[in-house]
Amino acid sequence: MSKHACAIPGCFVMVDSGLLMCPAHWRRVPKPVQRAVWNTWRNGPSGAYLAARESAIRCITKPGGGK
Repeated sequence: MSKHACAIPGCFVMVDSGLLMCPAHWRRVPKPVQRAVWNTWRNGPSGAYLAARESAIRCITKPGGGK
């Protein structure tokens, strides 16, 4: 299985290709956003997936995000 860096800018933890981000960051994403990422990812690449992905990343990168 191939790996890539966590999707959070500045995080260089390598994760499996089926994961968006490292476990430490993923745990900080609210459950409804996690579900949106998962549900849209399962259906293949789409605008809905990209929107959910960006929402999950913003949950961590915005000021005070993921706290």
